[in-house]
Amino acid sequence: MVNSTISLKKYINKRINIVTKNYDRINGRYKKFYRLLAYDKFMNLVLSDVEEYINDKKDSQEIRRVLGLMVLRGSEIIYLFS
Repeated sequence: MVNSTISLKKYINKRINIVTKNYDRINGRYKKFYRLLAYDKFMNLVLSDVEEYINDKKDSQEIRRVLGLMVLRGSEIIYLFS
């Protein structure tokens, strides 16, 4: 078994983007998260400055919501990138 959390050290206090299981291709919805504060061995993440962007295909505009501090369960993460 590969320990996937070791490589997360380089992302601490850096901006990251995360795609979660609730990613909705039909509605064009995605979430964008910023600044990883902490993580554990299950890849649960503590995130700050969290923002959610929703692409509304009907109006062709992007809606932004600021969510602030968030704990994201590791089992919900599909992938993350910076």
